[in-house]
Amino acid sequence: MFSAGEARCDRWQEMAHAAQTLVAQSSSGASTKETLATVEALLGPLSVIETFHAYPGEIMISALKDALGRRDYSSFSRITHRIAKAIITGSYRRSVSAWKLGEEGEMEGNDRLLKDYFDTGDLTKPYFEVLIVSDDPTTEQVRQGRVELRQLRRPEDPFVYEAVTVPSFEEGVLSVVMNPDLQAVVIKDNFRFKSQFDAPLLRTYLEQHLSQECGSLEPKDYGVALARAIGKIRPELDVYLIVDGAVEKVASHLDSKNIRRIFTASKT
Repeated sequence: MFSAGEARCDRWQEMAHAAQTLVAQSSSGASTKETLATVEALLGPLSVIETFHAYPGEIMISALKDALGRRDYSSFSRITHRIAKAIITGSYRRSVSAWKLGEEGEMEGNDRLLKDYFDTGDLTKPYFEVLIVSDDPTTEQVRQGRVELRQLRRPEDPFVYEAVTVPSFEEGVLSVVMNPDLQAVVIKDNFRFKSQFDAPLLRTYLEQHLSQECGSLEPKDYGVALARAIGKIRPELDVYLIVDGAVEKVASHLDSKNIRRIFTASKT
């Protein structure tokens, strides 16, 4: 987990440096071909890695790619620098501005802390992320899910959290390996096993943490098996399982000891 976090920070730092080089080369009229190749080589893996984290999120990553596509290297560098700084320092855990695009999000002098989600609140509220494993949700469903979770926040809540949604068993494992901000996992029944990604870096992490016998599981056993895998990797995480069938049958399974609570889909 620590190795994955360090690799993420290193790549964002490299991206920020390359973005600054793009601005300088573009301003001086020098060739940007080699630097653009470096940026593309970094952006691909980073786009995958960030699917396992709530921050910077789809909107900011899309804006980053859009600026690069328009050859607006100044905006690309500015957004890259903000993301890199927020990830390296962890400021996104306490700053609303880190999540916003445009001048409002870049004005550090007017930085507003997470208590601004409420009228009142403690500036030191801890931040964490919740992993949701669900079968192939659309981008809009993921976005709407985050909005709905934010609307559930109350001034008396002792913490602030954001959601990360992945569609497969393998990505569930990768998320708990790569995202130290995760403190809870919600597993919804009926999801696929294989990851949508075939990146060598991710495959290395999977081989280190995933048992070979997992590949021979039946789909009906994915939920409990994922809870077991998560329990081995990060036993401190709270795991909640939402099933379509009878709760009693799942609860009687020996592996269900890794699950904090089980719900039926009709009651959620």
